[in-house]
Amino acid sequence: MKNTTRRIDAVTRRTIVACAAFFVASVPALAQTSTASEKAKAEEKKAQEEAEVKVMSPFVVTTAKDEGYMSAQTLVGARFAKNVIDLAASVSIINRELLADLNTYELQQVTKYATAGVHQNSTIDNDFSVRGFRTGQHMRNGLQVFSHIRNHMYDVERVEIIKGPLAMFGLSGSSGGGVNIVTRRPTEKPAGEISATFSDRNYMRLVANASGRLYKSDDLDVLYRATLGGEKGNYAAAIHNDDRRFVGGALTLNFGKLKNLSLTVEASHLWDDGYYYWNDFLDASSTGSVAKLHQYSTPSWTMARAKDAFARNPQDYVAAEMRAKLTENGDLRLYYQNSYQRFFRRLIGGFTMPDNNSLVRRVIPYDQTYESHGLQLDYVHRFKHDKFSNDFGAGGVYGRTFTKNYDQLGYHVLPPIDVRNPDFSVDDRTDETGIYTSLLNVFVPYTSNFAEGKNVYIQDNLTVWKDRVILMGGLRWTLPRGMRSIDNIFPTNTVKETLGSGSGKRTPTRYGIAIKPLPSVSVYYSSTAHNAQFGQKGFTTEDIPQPYRPQEATFEEFGAKIDHVFSKSIRLNASVAYFKNATTNIITQTGQLNSKGQLIVKQDAAGDVTKGWELSCTAQIKFNHGGHADVIANYYNADSRLAASGLTTIDAISDAYSILGRYTRTSGLLKGVMLGGGMYHQGPKRQANWKIVTPTTYDLFARYTLNKHWGFQFNMDNVTNERYVVSAILLGLAQASQPRRTRIGATYSW
Repeated sequence: MKNTTRRIDAVTRRTIVACAAFFVASVPALAQTSTASEKAKAEEKKAQEEAEVKVMSPFVVTTAKDEGYMSAQTLVGARFAKNVIDLAASVSIINRELLADLNTYELQQVTKYATAGVHQNSTIDNDFSVRGFRTGQHMRNGLQVFSHIRNHMYDVERVEIIKGPLAMFGLSGSSGGGVNIVTRRPTEKPAGEISATFSDRNYMRLVANASGRLYKSDDLDVLYRATLGGEKGNYAAAIHNDDRRFVGGALTLNFGKLKNLSLTVEASHLWDDGYYYWNDFLDASSTGSVAKLHQYSTPSWTMARAKDAFARNPQDYVAAEMRAKLTENGDLRLYYQNSYQRFFRRLIGGFTMPDNNSLVRRVIPYDQTYESHGLQLDYVHRFKHDKFSNDFGAGGVYGRTFTKNYDQLGYHVLPPIDVRNPDFSVDDRTDETGIYTSLLNVFVPYTSNFAEGKNVYIQDNLTVWKDRVILMGGLRWTLPRGMRSIDNIFPTNTVKETLGSGSGKRTPTRYGIAIKPLPSVSVYYSSTAHNAQFGQKGFTTEDIPQPYRPQEATFEEFGAKIDHVFSKSIRLNASVAYFKNATTNIITQTGQLNSKGQLIVKQDAAGDVTKGWELSCTAQIKFNHGGHADVIANYYNADSRLAASGLTTIDAISDAYSILGRYTRTSGLLKGVMLGGGMYHQGPKRQANWKIVTPTTYDLFARYTLNKHWGFQFNMDNVTNERYVVSAILLGLAQASQPRRTRIGATYSW
């Protein structure tokens, strides 16, 4: 590697010297040629025009004002680029610097520090609660993506978290808010990095990203981005492992002399063969009180042998975006996204514990394919006047999904084992029905589902009084038969079509106002009402199944924001908000079993209500001696309750606070050294019959930047090695936190 680096550096030096010599030799010739001078001026003017067009595009988020952990603009909050301080909503942005500092390989590492009121519900996928409301799926570039696994972070540019209902933006999600992942785009200048991370238990993660320009002419500019990634490693439990491979890329074509038309195509493929399922169980004495892990539920304990469980989860992702400047003030964006995923698994998890030492397990054969198509159209007209400015937006969303389930319509019970001395040889036996053999190998014909949704929207942002007052509002309509679901049910092969409840009547409204007494300070109020946030198909699993009713939602928020540079050395970005969310017809898991042995899932007609407040603060302080400090602090306090019973909403936390900081040395003997750490505390939450208590956890990180190319990193997650319950559904089905993990890595950038 050293010899290779020397050769690269030598070639680089020779190239720089040659370019410098060529430039010096060319100066006299350029000075004597007026034609060449005019050409240079024309090229400079052209570059300025291109830059102006790019800045004016309402669908491009600029990072010019980003500094440290602070980002100023977002796209998901209004369907076109807006400054966060101008939005009547709470928005948090996790930029690439924070992702890099935590050496992020899964979302839950960073969401706990970057925003208030967001916490994890599961350790095995992207299951979050936002302001007391569960959001089981995330978005990718503004459209929802279904997934049963943790999101990969190989090609992620930033993560945006917007609070409040997402109905106005054509998104089916939680009333609390949503998590949007933004992928890396091609760049004009050559850039990239290769990073390698190593940890205990043979863990290794490799990621490579490269981008730049492929071609440039007067009428065409071609940019690219390429990404490779992968990780592999073991857990203390023999049944669990990481095994991922990823390849992806994007291509941008800018057309015309002013590049008023652009097309970006993105594609990727992920092989995820890692197995991580619920592997912990509770002490039976904790029923009705604080959930406590069984003394034998240790990190190394396992539900079964590795040979009896597997997971194969390939994923394909394709997206295309066209942006066009139709007129001086009118811009159009057309975005298409396709996601195909297969979840092929044989899962083994706990079930019941009759005597607190005998664990009854179950096998879940699972084979599901899921394909989604999303089409999003947005038109923005921006008008500026001496006295006011106006942004008018209109568009629509069309989505359709295809799902096929190849399974055994449930699960099969394995014989109990003694958790003190497990003997898995019982899994090799065949009883009189042959069930132990068949349940591990047979997948039966499928049940299929087709669903589609169509809606259109209009919205308007009016800015008056020298940009001091911003009025905003909008409507969205679901088109007739806009929510439709068709099921082909095995084994009868009957076909059932279900129109979304309230189809053709779904009319969410939103309005808000933001007042800016100073350019860097805003006070806002917003309100949203949704008479059918999203249709819910299917039936409950009660002994007398009931059809799901549509979910309704209302939302109010009052808050204030500041993004101010107090001096050359201090910048503060902060927000405080009071909110009240209310929804009806919430689907909940009771933690109890019906007469068929299924987990009871029912619907609460009265719904959930959450009200509370939150505070988020990000700051950067620059020191005269040559260094700077970056800090993120969050506080959340809310009361989330079921209106019918008065009980705390399942998975909702009462309070949380966190702080993360770093110090970076930019000159002197320790130039290039960065030291940082974070602390996170989360209040208790309710799950089924248990109270889940989470202790305070700590993380450490450090980096040494040797030069503009090489950097070395250290991360320690869960420093105190706390082991606690994250989630529990049954006595035998629980999840514990990950133990302390120390990671070291190196990055080569260009």
